[in-house]
Amino acid sequence: MPVDRVEDLAARVAERIDGIASSLSSLAQAISASSEIDLERIRSMTRNLLDLPNMELAIGVGFAVDYTIDGRSPAMVWWRRKDGSVIARTHGSDPDTDSFYDYASLRWFAAAKQSKQTTVSGPFIDSWGTDDYTVTVSYPVLTDDDCAGVLAADVDLPQIVEAWTEAVGESEREMALVNENDRVVASTVPTLSTGLLIRPRNVSDSIFEVEQRCAVSKFGWSIVVLQRR
Repeated sequence: MPVDRVEDLAARVAERIDGIASSLSSLAQAISASSEIDLERIRSMTRNLLDLPNMELAIGVGFAVDYTIDGRSPAMVWWRRKDGSVIARTHGSDPDTDSFYDYASLRWFAAAKQSKQTTVSGPFIDSWGTDDYTVTVSYPVLTDDDCAGVLAADVDLPQIVEAWTEAVGESEREMALVNENDRVVASTVPTLSTGLLIRPRNVSDSIFEVEQRCAVSKFGWSIVVLQRR
């Protein structure tokens, strides 16, 4: 497949993810400009995110307080699209209960906090939401260079797969959209379903070699053209 064709596919995917990242970044700056973290104000602001055109791939969005510093308590506001409506979703915030959602230990929160920039996590099973594979775009909210919390948006993975399928068209080449660990987001190979590694941990068992790779934006994703060994 010509390099420019793969680059075009990568640009299409990047545009969708970049749009979500841009919206989260803009909201993070607006929140950071305030002298304090007002959860009720943030609740309204995150709800409004879902009305933006470049957030059409987002099926959930919200904000989580960084409770690991300054003695803050865990707190999270979250909105989710469901059956054509937007509903508020609650998560367990009491560390002493079995239902506690320890979001600070998860990559979408921890990586955004540590890197102080946009992070794309997944695909992973969203056991606290859809019980299906999802991808999360997250962005830290910084106040005086400290992390006050993290904004995040869950991406509708089936829409990404559908858009990928349409973009690839009837190409005869075997290709995959993969994350930073070469875990499949979408592919043209029926046996390489979402979540699988294109190279198993036992590399000798792999039936594919990467013939060509093209970066998707700056978040570690790429499109790979595969060749059977």
